[in-house]
Amino acid sequence: MKVRNRVLLMALALFAAARLSAAGLADYDKVKTLLAAKCNSCHGALKQKGKLRLDTRDLMLKGEAIVPG
Repeated sequence: MKVRNRVLLMALALFAAARLSAAGLADYDKVKTLLAAKCNSCHGALKQKGKLRLDTRDLMLKGEAIVPG
């Protein structure tokens, strides 16, 4: 994947996660399929690049990359 596409995808994931943190668990269910398909290979249970984990809402919000609100 080209660097530009990765940056765009990461920006989308972080934007979605920021909205989710404020909105609640129901909205996480809407984007978890996208995160699982595009992000979990590098930020899931088996591998966490940059210590960022996106496979569960709680773990996504535990790190410093995503701040609620």
